Amino acid sequence: MRLSYVEEAIDRWGFGSRVFTVSQPLTTATLTPGPTAAVVEGLLPEGDALAVLMGEFGSQENLLLELGRETIGAVVAAESDADPPLYKLGEEPAPLTESDIAARLRGLPTAPLGVSKETEVRLSLPGVQSKLPLGLTNGDYVDPSFSIPSAVILKPEPSAWPGLVDLESWGLAVLRLASVPTPDWSIEEFEGIRTLVVHRYDRVPDADLEHRRLHQEDLCMALGVRPGEKYASSHRSKTALSRLASVVYENSATPAEDMQAFVTILVVNVAIGNADAHARNLSLLHLSDGTVQLAPAYDVIPTYHYPSHFRHLAQPVDRDVLRPESVTGAHLRAEVESWGIPGADVMLDTAYERVEHALAKTVFPLSSSPLEELLGRYERLRL
Repeated sequence: MRLSYVEEAIDRWGFGSRVFTVSQPLTTATLTPGPTAAVVEGLLPEGDALAVLMGEFGSQENLLLELGRETIGAVVAAESDADPPLYKLGEEPAPLTESDIAARLRGLPTAPLGVSKETEVRLSLPGVQSKLPLGLTNGDYVDPSFSIPSAVILKPEPSAWPGLVDLESWGLAVLRLASVPTPDWSIEEFEGIRTLVVHRYDRVPDADLEHRRLHQEDLCMALGVRPGEKYASSHRSKTALSRLASVVYENSATPAEDMQAFVTILVVNVAIGNADAHARNLSLLHLSDGTVQLAPAYDVIPTYHYPSHFRHLAQPVDRDVLRPESVTGAHLRAEVESWGIPGADVMLDTAYERVEHALAKTVFPLSSSPLEELLGRYERLRL
């Protein structure tokens, strides 16, 4: 499969516009296989969820066409010769009961995202973690559709990772207290299933619709990199910190604010031992005026709590430091200064103070000797 932009897109947004992805400006040329794969794979789930859905619907192309009317951001997938779907005002889906939602959560292993051939739900979201996207209508949870986009993502507690819901909630709280934008979230239970409910930041209230789609792309797609390369094994990797920082700085309409948030996220990830802060867990938002900004932070989990989880950071700091407990303030300063971005060293000082304040204002939700020891050594991050 190869992707190309239609003439109407170039007429509307202009040749060279980055309205779809900053890695592939609008052009009359057909995208080469690498960028095409980065886009297509970037719209699909990963891991077991992808395997289950491909078993039901076939190839990646079939899967995208079958499920692509509701994806990340404002992307809608359709046959090249088909008319795009249209919003239908006035849809009134039946509200889901607690039992309905609990059943869908329990069924996620065999019906990822609530999708199967036996259901009418058709959507695709990237990621490995089990999740259930739902719409919101008049305060009620409903099955999403094209006209009623999913507005929340329900992330149930996995049995293999006890405490994950509370840990992710705590990670979001630390970031918010450190002045980093985050989505709204809450913890709810559905027939005893503890669940983190995250409001999608790429869905905004609309006068005519419950929610309107706002386009976004994760940093893998922004770099034209396939999801399989979302972790960086060295400073030369396609998703190394320097490349992530550059794609944010070079495309943001508010680079000073966004780079401050980016540096603060880095300090938080090191401080709390988040080894899953890969390039798909950072995104760019494409606003309606055509500008781009760093999206709110999400999926921030102190994975260091789990002895069985890989404890290397998703990107090395200062060329080759991968263990969070080994990172010092000198390493962080050398890393941010290597980006060549004006004021990055000052941003690091500000980030340190903000994160120190945030950690002091939050209470860690679980008993965890490894994390308590790591958090107790926060001072090492001050140069």
